[in-house]
Amino acid sequence: MSEGAAVQAYIERARKAVGDKAIAMSCMQDEPWKLFEGKHFNTILEIGTCHGLSAMMLAHYSEVVITIDVVRHPLLEPTLAAFSPGVLDHITFIHVRNDHDKRLLVNQLDFDMAFVDGLHTQPACELDFLITKKCGSVLFHDYPCSSPNHRGVGLVVDAITEGTVERMPPFAWWRAGA
Repeated sequence: MSEGAAVQAYIERARKAVGDKAIAMSCMQDEPWKLFEGKHFNTILEIGTCHGLSAMMLAHYSEVVITIDVVRHPLLEPTLAAFSPGVLDHITFIHVRNDHDKRLLVNQLDFDMAFVDGLHTQPACELDFLITKKCGSVLFHDYPCSSPNHRGVGLVVDAITEGTVERMPPFAWWRAGA
């Protein structure tokens, strides 16, 4: 079974476990696994766990996923129950109290790719990019978005002047260097 097919199977298991709400609130309806075909990372850092679906997807393309969120979502545990232990063994879920604690933690971590899908305000997205860009590869979700609560992603991505940005709405992938 291909990695993409495995991800789709887990999404269906999660849908049966918690309903369509978790899927609709995640990036999974945007089929992000298509961006990862042929790619593999050692450690991916995710900012914004929500229900854990993107962490599950990222675990198919890396050895380790570390996912950090300031909010503990009520559907996280039921969604995780739909995953196999083999997938969960690759994911570390971390809940932090605030952005300060998030910054301190991320500064200590080594990772070779980041997925930014946390709070979508401009200040929050700027912080997430600032603390994750050290890895040289950051994928943003919800680019661009006209919703007032999500506009920050587009504003931040469009202001990036270093490296290269590949825009593939609703995603944008920044890479350091040429």
